[in-house]
Amino acid sequence: MTIEGVDNAANEFIVIAGTRIDLASESSGQAGHYHYTYTRNYETGTLTISHEAGVTSAAAQTLVNGIAYVNDTEQATTGTRTITLTSLRDNGGTEGEGNDTGDLAISATIALAINNPPGWQNNITNPDATLYYNNGTLSGYGEYVTAIAVSADGKTLLVSGSDGANAGGNSTLRIYSRDSTTGELTLVQTFIQGESDNPDTAAIEANGLSGINTMTMHGSDLYVAGHSGDAATYSLVRFTYDATTGQYTYAGIVATQGVDGATGLDAQITEIVISADGTSLYTINGLTTIDGSTGKSVLAQFARDPDTGALTYLGEYQGGSATLGMNAPSGIIISGDGKSVYVANSSNSRNSTTAETAQQHNSTTAQQHNSTTAQQHNSTTAQQHNSTTAQQHDHRVFSRYANRKTDLRRPDQ
Repeated sequence: MTIEGVDNAANEFIVIAGTRIDLASESSGQAGHYHYTYTRNYETGTLTISHEAGVTSAAAQTLVNGIAYVNDTEQATTGTRTITLTSLRDNGGTEGEGNDTGDLAISATIALAINNPPGWQNNITNPDATLYYNNGTLSGYGEYVTAIAVSADGKTLLVSGSDGANAGGNSTLRIYSRDSTTGELTLVQTFIQGESDNPDTAAIEANGLSGINTMTMHGSDLYVAGHSGDAATYSLVRFTYDATTGQYTYAGIVATQGVDGATGLDAQITEIVISADGTSLYTINGLTTIDGSTGKSVLAQFARDPDTGALTYLGEYQGGSATLGMNAPSGIIISGDGKSVYVANSSNSRNSTTAETAQQHNSTTAQQHNSTTAQQHNSTTAQQHNSTTAQQHDHRVFSRYANRKTDLRRPDQ
């Protein structure tokens, strides 16, 4: 596949199997079950997608149908992007005068907006709840919103909520399909806690969904933090996303406090993050959804299988004081190269830095930074789960007011 016109690309992505591939820089890695290599030569990018075991024609068609282009650039860019499926090669070889490569030359051209920089359509002080949702409402939302996420292709919005404060009531995970033109949402799936699904109910029962308070997506995998009834024994629950149908499938509990040695999941999980290459997953355990202390200060690390999404517990760093360098962690982020993990702490005005050895997935405390900057600890940021303002590529805003009973609203007018 080639992408023409990327010489000045910035914050532009091709989505393959639910994974964003940055058009501005060369890279390689996993996109779902596929391996990709992306190279650039001036204005032309070349993307090669392969599968070690080969795929069926139906799987190849599904892959092609799911390809999407995303532009998150804040400044509008003049020009076009032409995406061409150049060739397809099978594994039959070329013996007997055979030809294992077919020339496709199937193209699509995207004209970018000229002199049309994105901006707020209006302020968000008085959003109108009737503008955004199917039939005028977003189903179910008189609840406390605890987490929100959007799939990489922008086709689905995921919202978790609870009918009790601080994720203390009945939790629900709702999946909405999203119209990329209008932003309109349509409820398509609802998941609630249950040891097994009851086909006679509209909601899908799945184990580990009590007390949901954070989630994250990587490619086609969704990880949700919840429990099965004991708030001192949290689990990480995995779902898989089908970009073609827009549906999510429960794939089971992949980590639980006290199982296979896992620790750091013995209270509400503040945040889950996954490294860019998909091989490491971290959790922190410090603050509740209403920013109260969990009484814990733990950074837990798991190895993640990029192909299966399975997790293997590797270890934890136990903080709990200024001396230990991590106290009531409130936010976590991984550097793009995967070599550093930064943890913000709500206590002792401190940032902690850990260094990761990618081959062994060992985390050690490497450096501690004292700071009294209000921006780091006295204001709320999206990554600290205190509130979220998420600007999508179609320039609309969703605001998550954590554990304030509110409707989700679109601030267009």
